[in-house]
Amino acid sequence: MHKTTYYWKLLFIFSSALLLFALLRGAPPHALFWHSDKIGHALSFFAVALTGRLADLALPGWVYWTSLASLGMGLEYLQGVIGPLRTASLADAGANLLGILLAFVICWALAVLRRRTDRKG
Repeated sequence: MHKTTYYWKLLFIFSSALLLFALLRGAPPHALFWHSDKIGHALSFFAVALTGRLADLALPGWVYWTSLASLGMGLEYLQGVIGPLRTASLADAGANLLGILLAFVICWALAVLRRRTDRKG
């Protein structure tokens, strides 16, 4: 395994663990400002989506991105079911999907740049 891939996999595991902890803990975090939780959702799913793709997981792109989008929606629902002080929110699910979408756009742009440099080099 390439050393860089190893580090991306470690970051993916770490960010996934943090995401699960944050989403599935009993009480929601304290709001730092109005809608700070939405930014937290978007950044968390962005980090998981980006590090997972850069970790070169053995999944086709469509399986990876569809699975992440399903997880973004499913985990939001699940936190409302198992957390006594938590509720599921469509706005939070939308923030999850926004973070995944931003990671997708960055990965797509990196792939386009890589193809262009491969053709030139």
